[in-house]
Amino acid sequence: MKPMTQRRVLILDRPEGLESLLKEGLLATSGANYEFCLEHKKKDALSELKKRGADIIIAGNRLEEGSASDFLEETYRIYSPPIPAIILALAEEADLVKEAFRAGTFDVLYRPFPVEQLTKKIAMACQMFKPRVRIETFEAESPAHTNYEDLVRLSREREMSVVSLLAEQLAAQKASGGA
Repeated sequence: MKPMTQRRVLILDRPEGLESLLKEGLLATSGANYEFCLEHKKKDALSELKKRGADIIIAGNRLEEGSASDFLEETYRIYSPPIPAIILALAEEADLVKEAFRAGTFDVLYRPFPVEQLTKKIAMACQMFKPRVRIETFEAESPAHTNYEDLVRLSREREMSVVSLLAEQLAAQKASGGA
């Protein structure tokens, strides 16, 4: 099996949330497959995205400067299709979780959780989604990809490609005699 290329993971959470992830050993359990960038301010996370990009976003649901869904909506102005996001939430944050899913969240983990569960979700998101393309790339190729309606269309196309990928995997399992 060939080694997986290193994927960039941006983690945005309140300082105490980042501290708990580090204490749980997120960096150690993930091996060399991921490059992590840890931020606790939304403006710093957006700046990091603009400078270096990310393949996956992990965000605490309640941030010091708003909610995870606010942050995700801002990332849509930078990347197309949107970067898959995993939201870290408390059980009592159901309304914010619904809002985050409407904003395009890939998955949610409810705190507390074992760090291995987060690592598995990161690996699943990396397997299902291609590396991101900055919107400036689309602007250079075609100005038609710069408005919100096109971003929504591109997001729906991404969802259809995920469905196609899952259908192909299921067909391959059936063909090989797996259940």
